[in-house]
Amino acid sequence: MVSPKCKALTIPQGARRQGRCPERPLFVPETHWAVDAGWISIDDDYKILVREDLPDHEDYRFIGEYEGEKIRLPAVAEAAPDAMYLQEHRKLMGFE
Repeated sequence: MVSPKCKALTIPQGARRQGRCPERPLFVPETHWAVDAGWISIDDDYKILVREDLPDHEDYRFIGEYEGEKIRLPAVAEAAPDAMYLQEHRKLMGFE
């Protein structure tokens, strides 16, 4: 079961049946966890945002290294992450 906080980056229930299948970013497991936990999010320019209250612990240091980095986008513009889901994730996780 998907965490309710992660739903902003998942396909909404029924979207496939309605012909809507928004693109979502793909992450390596460690970064996926950081997105689900709300430690990082992505802005409208596809740059990585890191929470200011990130713990000062070695297990979290890799997250801070992503601050301001731009994610790689697919060659096909239509396959880029849907801005609506990025915005909703930022709202849910307290970035906005």
